[in-house]
Amino acid sequence: MEAKQHIVNDFLRHHEKRVMYCLLACVALAPLMEFAGSTQRFALWLKGLTGAGKSFAAKLAMNFFGDFDPTVGSTRFASWIWTPNRIEKCGYFHRDAMFLVDDFKPEIVQTSQALRVVQSYADGSGRGRLNADSSTKQSLPIRGQLVATGEDLFQSQASSLARSVVVDVPNRVKDMKRGRRCLANRGRYRGVMAGFIGYLIREKRLEGFAALVSTYSAGFLKGIEGQQNDTRIAGNLGM
Repeated sequence: MEAKQHIVNDFLRHHEKRVMYCLLACVALAPLMEFAGSTQRFALWLKGLTGAGKSFAAKLAMNFFGDFDPTVGSTRFASWIWTPNRIEKCGYFHRDAMFLVDDFKPEIVQTSQALRVVQSYADGSGRGRLNADSSTKQSLPIRGQLVATGEDLFQSQASSLARSVVVDVPNRVKDMKRGRRCLANRGRYRGVMAGFIGYLIREKRLEGFAALVSTYSAGFLKGIEGQQNDTRIAGNLGM
């Protein structure tokens, strides 16, 4: 109970509601995605200036799935400066978990490579490759719920934007005390996730999840019918 109260009182209030609520939604969606009844997936993009707190918040959320200390640097988190193959291979081992790829900067990261990662992820595919003897290598698509942070994103790529939910992360006064409490309690987050999965199974909530997603998607579709990527965008928000 104390851990749940901490999630409400500290984790969800660590940053703006639109940031923390979307992060927690992706935490919950990660183990639920295969029950959503959808062939598409979306990436959550946290977009904001350096120092806005987007990476710290996302790294805290990763602790619902394991020991991911935000203070140890980049050793436990994927980065957009990695090659696409390395990002995809790392994401392959994050099945049913959140998968953070941190710090996209268009001036140092090849946009074409990042586009490939996002589009392959959204379509549930990995890069097809051959061994030296022309036999097929195993494809390693990203199997986690992709969350990306960056100072910018692909402004001119409609197909990739339609595969994303973009959340602007504003600069704000840092609540250092609340941040320290989150760091002190992050080890409890994975216990909360275990309890959440147990609840889904006990209460048979998995069986009706696809219908719930369909209902919400239909609601978001109203008013944007006929616009570019209308059903994909509505489906992203529905999930």
